[in-house]
Amino acid sequence: MNKKLELSPLILIIAGIFIAIGMVIVFQSIALGIAMPIFGIPMNELTSFTKNPKYIHATRFVQFFTQIGWFFASLWLIARLYIEKPISYFDIRLPKPYAVWILGLAGILTIQVLVGWTAQLNAKIPLPDNLIRIEKDAEVLTELFLKSETVWILFINLIIIAIIPGIGEELFFRGFMQKTFLRIANPHVAIWITAILFSAVHFQFMGFIPRMILGAYLGYLAYYTGSILPSMLAHTFNNGMQVLMVYFNQDILGMNADDPKNQKFTLWEIIMSVVLTAGTILMVWYLSNRFSDNKFVCKE
Repeated sequence: MNKKLELSPLILIIAGIFIAIGMVIVFQSIALGIAMPIFGIPMNELTSFTKNPKYIHATRFVQFFTQIGWFFASLWLIARLYIEKPISYFDIRLPKPYAVWILGLAGILTIQVLVGWTAQLNAKIPLPDNLIRIEKDAEVLTELFLKSETVWILFINLIIIAIIPGIGEELFFRGFMQKTFLRIANPHVAIWITAILFSAVHFQFMGFIPRMILGAYLGYLAYYTGSILPSMLAHTFNNGMQVLMVYFNQDILGMNADDPKNQKFTLWEIIMSVVLTAGTILMVWYLSNRFSDNKFVCKE
């Protein structure tokens, strides 16, 4: 068995980022090469076809392969090159007690008001024109994705928007990046740095703060349970809930069903959201510390 190349934690994170970028470029290029003849995308629309409803299926196809390259192929290569025991390193283990699974899902429900309220605050932050343009492009793509005219399209959207990101993003961010940061930083610092990076790579700055808070919640869930499986389930549940909400309300609410400007929160609701979410994390911490052998230290 070949010995893996040993890197310092910071260099390992940098190497992982470059590997992920490379895999995204490779898989996206392959997907585009396949999609162009299959979906009839002309060369002059190659850089803008994602905004055209005519090519939405091609967009989903390319998105699917891009995610496979980023989340799974890159992590496979990182593990192959640098990590001796990837299953253990990424914390892919069943947590104890099993009640933490339910608590993880409960926290996703209680944090929604906090996420919605911070989205309202985030929307008031002025952005440069180039970032506004990026936001508009992302909004167009999101609207096209969420228009599920049939149950079959809904199923595809759940795979692309909920299941693959729920599993893959947790593997990459909580399993790889957060776990590696834990080797050199205080747990809270590692969790919040990972949450910031998790939000930043989505390139949707109007939702930066709420996505960062959600990422921190998932980070604490993974850290205190000693497993990324509950955070995978919670992440998938959160994304799937948003997809289903838009699907069942798009005729009534339009594509702004989750627009923070359409939501109103009282101070009491915000306080209760913070208290209940914090209480959920504390319960996860207590149960994991009491009934499992996870003592919240990074295990090589």
